[in-house]
Amino acid sequence: MRSAKTLSIAIAACLQAACAWPTKPSPAGPSPLVVASCPELSPLQPSPDGTVSMGEVVDKLRDVASTYRECRAAALARPP
Repeated sequence: MRSAKTLSIAIAACLQAACAWPTKPSPAGPSPLVVASCPELSPLQPSPDGTVSMGEVVDKLRDVASTYRECRAAALARPP
């Protein structure tokens, strides 16, 4: 009976120690210089009658997506 109690205490101590195991710290975030170097996104300019064609919307979405991918890759790049 005593060995079962000792065993349960040992298991509980190991479980508590495992929960307190040090973990790898998460990255601090992107460099402010990288974020500052990303270009500002300009709004889509409508025609004089206030409309925008579907092709213009698709082109703008493609431009925004490529800019986002480039800036994200630069921000997540690890320094040498």
